[in-house]
Amino acid sequence: MKDEIYIVAQAFPPVGGSHVARIIAFQKILSQYYNVTGISIKVGNKYPVIDNSSALNIDIIRTYPGFFHSIVHGKELQQPAELPIPHKMADSKISRLTSLKKLILTSIIKIYRKIEIIDSYYDWIPFLYDAIRKNVPKDAMLVSSSMPNSVHVATLLAILKRKNFWWADFGDPWTLNKSLPRTGIRKAVESYLEQQIVKRADLITFTTVETLKDYAEKYKLYAGKMHLLRMGYNENDNKFPLIDMPNPSVFYGGSLPSENRDSSEFVQAILRMQDVNFIFAGGSVNSIKKQLNNKIPNNVTLISWLDHGDFISYLKSSDISVIFGNSNYQQVPGKIYHYAAFARHILYISNIDMNTDETFSIIDQISEPSLNDRMSIEVKIRKLLSEERHILEMPTNLSWESALKPILKIINEKRS
Repeated sequence: MKDEIYIVAQAFPPVGGSHVARIIAFQKILSQYYNVTGISIKVGNKYPVIDNSSALNIDIIRTYPGFFHSIVHGKELQQPAELPIPHKMADSKISRLTSLKKLILTSIIKIYRKIEIIDSYYDWIPFLYDAIRKNVPKDAMLVSSSMPNSVHVATLLAILKRKNFWWADFGDPWTLNKSLPRTGIRKAVESYLEQQIVKRADLITFTTVETLKDYAEKYKLYAGKMHLLRMGYNENDNKFPLIDMPNPSVFYGGSLPSENRDSSEFVQAILRMQDVNFIFAGGSVNSIKKQLNNKIPNNVTLISWLDHGDFISYLKSSDISVIFGNSNYQQVPGKIYHYAAFARHILYISNIDMNTDETFSIIDQISEPSLNDRMSIEVKIRKLLSEERHILEMPTNLSWESALKPILKIINEKRS
């Protein structure tokens, strides 16, 4: 009979984003050895990122998201996507109601952000804590996977005085995040909580080598239970079909956070290359709109969201797929493994010294690197477009299976 394992995470389908791929991989591979149950959040109908292409064949215990999230993200999934508006209501009354609602909502969000400690999911913690206490047996294994880090805090509190085997899986660094340094009372509280998590967890994993090094250095006493668990790609994603694309086409399907990915030079290159079609999807769209002052040229296509399957199809079908490196040496773009497996040509735009760039070390044999300046970007795009299009063999050493195999071995050794 299989042992029980509970995965505690926000990023369960139908939530979208790169971290969901991590949770799906956990479920798929862990289910071969354990009975897996998920504990997650109820996703409102206004949740910003929904991916309808992903699904899991496990039971998921859904918890109340907390007061602020229930207001911001709407009602639970079972509710209609849009509430009907009475047709007899005058337009002016609707306008006043909408304006008042927006004012109240904006005020609530400002208060919420001002008192934020841990992360924006802090009001979920008591409900997640309650779900773990009520549903997880005292001898079951727990995996908490961030972001958000609130999942680790709730798990820590829920298993006080219990002996559950706990695997704390960190996405990005928390208090040691170079892009988002903590100060004041927030730093003191979060540092204490992080220390307690590191102390209590039986296994701790990080997505990048540099983050692992930083945490092993800070928490030397507990470095022995820290291990690398990078991102990966799912070999089954190869089933998604090729699609018709404009010719020639350059695609980017990630986010562009201003604190660690500078795309300003790339935008300048776009304006000079009117004969090339640039497609942006997902989290990058608002940033590109802003940089173009909402004046979208004819050679630019903006797609607000692509489900995971569609994203893979765009990767497989575009002449060039672009990846922006982070200016923070600790982090690697999660989608880089999908690019490595499915993109025809990869243009890698570096924001740090490539000799110390972990992202570039992953794809150095299969990408065309470029400095982050307009002229270099233009030259590299022209070079790649002049080369024969090709489809790479999927690198098995970058799959989820190869990433999780050593972690499963460590779990078996620790629990035996």
